[in-house]
Amino acid sequence: MAEFKKSKRHLILYLIGFLLTIGTLVAWILLLLKTGETKVGDIVLLGLFFLVLFGGELLFIILYLVRPLILLSFNDEEVIVHLSKKRDVVYPFSNLSSFGKIRNNLVLVTKDGEMRIVRFLKDSYQTEAALKAGLNAFITNHPDRYFTKNLLKDEETTDN
Repeated sequence: MAEFKKSKRHLILYLIGFLLTIGTLVAWILLLLKTGETKVGDIVLLGLFFLVLFGGELLFIILYLVRPLILLSFNDEEVIVHLSKKRDVVYPFSNLSSFGKIRNNLVLVTKDGEMRIVRFLKDSYQTEAALKAGLNAFITNHPDRYFTKNLLKDEETTDN
C-alpha cells in the first residue's frame, strides 16, 4: 500500500503569514499612538479588518493541524482519502474517472461526478505519478471492471 503524507511547508507558510499580520497590527498601533489625528471609525474598520485576517489564518492553521499525517493511500483495488483520524473516504479504481493537479492540490474525479480535493500533500508530483501507475495497472489487470459501468450506462441511454 502506498501512503502519502502531509507537508510541513504549508504550516510554516501559515505561521509566517500569521506573524506578518501580527507585525502589521503592532506597526498600525504604533502609528496610531504617534499620530493622534485618527477617528473612531478608522479604528473600528481596521480592527474588523485585522479580526478577519486573524480568523482566516487561524482557520487554516487549525484545518492543517486537524488533518491526519497520512492524507492519501492506495492499494491495487482502491484509493483511500484520509479526512480525519476517524473518517476515510474510499474510491475504488473502477469508479475513478480522472485525477490531476491544481496548484499543489490533488483532485480526484469519480465516474459519478464527485470531485475531491486533497490539500497539503508533501510530494504532489510523485503522488500523481504513483496514482497514474496504479490506475494503469488496475485497467491492465481488470479492464472488464473499469469499462463495464460506462458501457452499461451508454446502452441504457441509447435504448430509451
